[in-house]
Amino acid sequence: MRSDREKIAANLRMLRALRHVKQSDVAQATGIATNTICKYENAECGMSLDAATRLAIFYDVPLDELVGRVCPVGAGA
Repeated sequence: MRSDREKIAANLRMLRALRHVKQSDVAQATGIATNTICKYENAECGMSLDAATRLAIFYDVPLDELVGRVCPVGAGA
């Protein structure tokens, strides 16, 4: 069973791929360092509510979708 951190990481990678943007693009738009975006996407660290909110706004998804409480759009479930 995957951890919450791993689910969030997978969602972040999928959302970024669906939008065809680089980690550096996400970092610039959200004010979150590129290396931190990388750590989030690899489940190497947790994120604050502020960071999650910035990412949800950037990806134009509800926080519930970002953190895996609902099936992400485009996931085909």
